[in-house]
Amino acid sequence: MMNKLLAAIRFLFRKRLSIDSSVLSMQMSDYYFSISQQQADEYRSIVEPPLPVKTQLAVHPLYLTKISWFLVKNLNQFLKRPIAPQLLKMLVHMSDRFEYFEMLEIDTKYRVESHLSLIEGHSKGVRLMVRFEYFKDNKLIAVEHTGGLLFGVKCLGGRRELGAQPQNPRYPEILIWQDFLPIDKNLPFEYAKKAEIDAPIHTQPEFAKSIGLPDIILQGTCTFAKAVSLVWEKYYQRRDYSQIKCLSANFTGMLFVPNEIKVRLVYQSTNKLVFDVLDKDGNSVIKGGCIELNSGEQ
Repeated sequence: MMNKLLAAIRFLFRKRLSIDSSVLSMQMSDYYFSISQQQADEYRSIVEPPLPVKTQLAVHPLYLTKISWFLVKNLNQFLKRPIAPQLLKMLVHMSDRFEYFEMLEIDTKYRVESHLSLIEGHSKGVRLMVRFEYFKDNKLIAVEHTGGLLFGVKCLGGRRELGAQPQNPRYPEILIWQDFLPIDKNLPFEYAKKAEIDAPIHTQPEFAKSIGLPDIILQGTCTFAKAVSLVWEKYYQRRDYSQIKCLSANFTGMLFVPNEIKVRLVYQSTNKLVFDVLDKDGNSVIKGGCIELNSGEQ
């Protein structure tokens, strides 16, 4: 109780940051990358259950979160007009949606075009949407829509939007299947190292407390990838992700560690698997998680 009270006091008396919605018009430079087998294996090792026999597998579909996080973390390297670096420390992930036209390949050169597509005030800060487009030889192979919240930041200017924002549809929920995964207290640090997705809110307890949290939280992309991997392996009993057309999730709660998550499959159709994730106390961590398959796949 005392820790929560001290965290609340720090949050109330923090220095207030702000961002102007005119940043929506700023252009971002392209980024180029390729993926080695070692990088692909390291990412899969942290988000998937181990295979009984070691084998060479393709790139996990949520590896792209590693690329988009790098771009967000180093945003000022790609903006013509920099923003205050302190702002990015306040960023909390709210949603992710991926559309795949081809799966990623090893040792292939890719190009990323990215831009802010939405900025608006929110009751807890500033809501952002970023669109990432991934190309191979000028052919679009994937699109990512990432939603985030600049926690405790004030929005100057009105709501601005570039293009329609994707909406994750709702489905009726009927429990079909569930399983549990233990979350070790060291997982945020291990994931930050292997997936290279790090922020003070995930690995610096004092920073987390300074913005009103009792402690660090697990990266939402880690929870998302672990849930997708578990549903795909347990329900489909295979590790080939090539038939996935779309992955999406809304991050509805913060997962403190250590913990145990419950992954529940709550809806199934001929081409969709919908799941949610709860923590050990039954609090929602992910809502409306969806694995959409190419037509004809079951």
